[in-house]
Amino acid sequence: MKYFRILAIAAAFTAISACSTPAEPQTEDIQLNGTWAWRLIPASWTELDGLELTTDGDLGQLGYLATVPCTVMGAIANDEVLVGMNYKDIDRTQFEEPWWYMTTFELPQLKDNQRAELAFDGISYRADVWLNGTQVASSDELYGPFRQFSYDVTDLLKADNKLAVKVYRWQPGEFNIGFVDWNPRPADESMGIFRPVWIRYSDAVSMKNPVITSKVDTVELDEAWLTVEATLCNSSDAEVSGKLIGKFDGKKFSYPVTLAAGETRTIKVTSEDAKALHMKNPRLWWCHNLGTPEMYNMDLSFVVNNKVSDSHSIDFGVRQIDSYINESKGRQFTLNGKKVLIKGAGWTDDIFLRNPDGRNMIEVMYVKHMNLNTIRFENVWGTSQNIYDTCDKLGVFALVGWSCQWEWEVYTGKPNDRYGCIATEEDMELIAESFEDQVLWLRNHPSIIGWYAASDMLPRPELEQKYLDILAETDTTRPYMVHAGSATSPLSGPAGMKMWGPYEWQAPYYWYSEEAKGNATGFNTEIGIGAQFPVKETILKMIPEDQLWPIGEAYDFHCTTSRDALHDLNELKTVIEKRMGGADNLDEFIRKAHFIDYEGTRAMIEAHRVNVPRSTGVIQWMLNSAWPSLYWQMYDWYLVPTSGFWSVRKGCAPQQLIYNYGDNHIYAVNDEKEDVELKANLKAYGLDGKLLCDASATADMPIGSSVRLFEVLPKGEDINDVMFLFLTLTDKKGNIVSKNEYVIAEVMDKHDWNKYRWWRTQLESYADFSALDDLAPAEVVVSVSKESTERGAMPSVTIENKSDVVAFFVRMDIKYGNGEIFPALWSDNLVTLQPGETLTVNTGTMIIDGIDAELVISGWNVAEQVIIL
Repeated sequence: MKYFRILAIAAAFTAISACSTPAEPQTEDIQLNGTWAWRLIPASWTELDGLELTTDGDLGQLGYLATVPCTVMGAIANDEVLVGMNYKDIDRTQFEEPWWYMTTFELPQLKDNQRAELAFDGISYRADVWLNGTQVASSDELYGPFRQFSYDVTDLLKADNKLAVKVYRWQPGEFNIGFVDWNPRPADESMGIFRPVWIRYSDAVSMKNPVITSKVDTVELDEAWLTVEATLCNSSDAEVSGKLIGKFDGKKFSYPVTLAAGETRTIKVTSEDAKALHMKNPRLWWCHNLGTPEMYNMDLSFVVNNKVSDSHSIDFGVRQIDSYINESKGRQFTLNGKKVLIKGAGWTDDIFLRNPDGRNMIEVMYVKHMNLNTIRFENVWGTSQNIYDTCDKLGVFALVGWSCQWEWEVYTGKPNDRYGCIATEEDMELIAESFEDQVLWLRNHPSIIGWYAASDMLPRPELEQKYLDILAETDTTRPYMVHAGSATSPLSGPAGMKMWGPYEWQAPYYWYSEEAKGNATGFNTEIGIGAQFPVKETILKMIPEDQLWPIGEAYDFHCTTSRDALHDLNELKTVIEKRMGGADNLDEFIRKAHFIDYEGTRAMIEAHRVNVPRSTGVIQWMLNSAWPSLYWQMYDWYLVPTSGFWSVRKGCAPQQLIYNYGDNHIYAVNDEKEDVELKANLKAYGLDGKLLCDASATADMPIGSSVRLFEVLPKGEDINDVMFLFLTLTDKKGNIVSKNEYVIAEVMDKHDWNKYRWWRTQLESYADFSALDDLAPAEVVVSVSKESTERGAMPSVTIENKSDVVAFFVRMDIKYGNGEIFPALWSDNLVTLQPGETLTVNTGTMIIDGIDAELVISGWNVAEQVIIL
């Protein structure tokens, strides 16, 4: 399937006390994944029961081969069901019955005193489990996708083993994985084993949920104090004495522990107990825009009589995350004592929960490449811990918590009140247990900077108290947000967030207006401009050829599933008609849709930079899409960036000049760790290429600042409908630090502030950019240079505008021989060049020897050129 082509693409990117040395560990964890073949069948395809399937029963070649983790649809579907309106034709009755997941696996004989557990990180929604003829678990107690389960199977394991898991689909009223209105519901309701299955070994004493936390001297940054915590379980009928031993970064500590027969106890070792845990000059974990995300590894073992009873290898970061509510009622995050403006977007897993590690790496690299620093995981996403591991390694924050899926009857199938759908004591206990399991599972990740207890609504007070009690025992090192909105909890106080929308297109000046509910003040947890149209190559994959033009039902099917709005392209079509003069064909529609996205998404993010410290965070809704979509995405399902991707990268450059649509001034912003003094230059050109303004100023830019510099040329008769702004920051040697370009209309958009709905505020009138259609052609000369490597070449592209007019909105793509776009990490794209300007752009991507590839360049007023690479 095309979906898994990304695996190939990913390859193209790139003590205090002396203690004797224990014997080699007898423990190991074995993941039952692709190493063993799994087979899936509907239960009705066989009369064999769990006992028979895991003893002498033989199904031959019956069923679907699968690699676990996977949902049923993830195993049986192909990408064609996502094209056009084919999704409607999926036979959903096949998921009304349970499905069997079956595998066989070989294991070495257990050693003396060794024990084994069968563990499930995530199953949706219920399951019966059989192993070697014995029922291990029943669907009466194994249910809930965010609960984790483990079973002692010491006496059941053999050399050759048979495992069968009978999975039951979610039923209305149950609390499942949720995609809300972002895309169609998964046809199978995500039924399946969607997270790893493990065989976990230990001796008599097992170690569970180890965690390493840190406190940092946030003034000098030269000291840190670690705490190591783990739960030890003595499964034997005798007292056991041993040592908890940790080794990391050339240091070692040993802490004595005695456990009574059958005792389970959580052990906490602090820097007062072990001097090795007091770190001098630690390598701190930073988000990527503030420094290096340094990681450590600790080997933590419980040793009895010089033998390892259980051990864990733990990756961790040394960092301190805090937050407070500022004067603008926004939650301000700090990392190691430094204020951080949260700039991020909302994540979703694939519609069938197919998220291989290679794809995760590309997607987080994309976040970093856009100069964003955060991903919001509304649903505790992830088919394994890999997505959070990747955030750790690349220095990208993660905000993690529950989805609004459980807050509205239309999604859960259970009536909601002002606290959502989690109402009964039984339901609250289920969700509280799920919350605890997820916190314990993920709390070692330094990238995770906060837990959301809810999204749209406040949780019921009784439920919130459970959350608070859980965190008091399991994680006091991160901020807790009662929900993603602006409500105040009687238990935990104000959330310090804001969720007023919009979710549909708004004019660029909206974000700067004091009258806009979703303006760039406080912490906006989910805002966006609606449709973010992909490139034509993607459209050709997702829309049947006979439905490409005019825009119609097949396109609308790939918008959101919201009932009130956002379920068609009517708003985008209106904006293109009113602002851009309409479109007569698909190519023109795409080009103008891309301009709307580029301009609108950048303005939304940039306004939050301009408005610091009144603004503390912004989450673009959304980052990615669960399926081929036209809405809410910085790159499409095929991993091709949208135009907003490139404008956000530019607008979020660490040191940048920004045009404020609200007051018509230029601002200098600085997200780096140092104060700087740079030179700012503004040039303005008319549609005819006439230079209207050339102004310079010294930009004194303190850390985390937004400094107003000068006013843009007042709008008048010389502008001729639109003008182009070119903003450039240079250092003292004249080297370019950053560039930013805008197109400004003579008459601006105007909102009717009395016509607010949750998804948008209606416009009263629109700016007029139709004159861009009259932009004279620009002659552009393109050349390519290549830096050779052992495996291929890294191309750079130089574009020279030899015209006396602006070369506008020039797009560069590297394509395979079959026409597919290679997801390159361009240093810039959709570029606009001044008359006579020369620009060199790095592709950031290696073209492997032997791969047929070509560079395709075209622009608003630039003819297409193709260069073989």
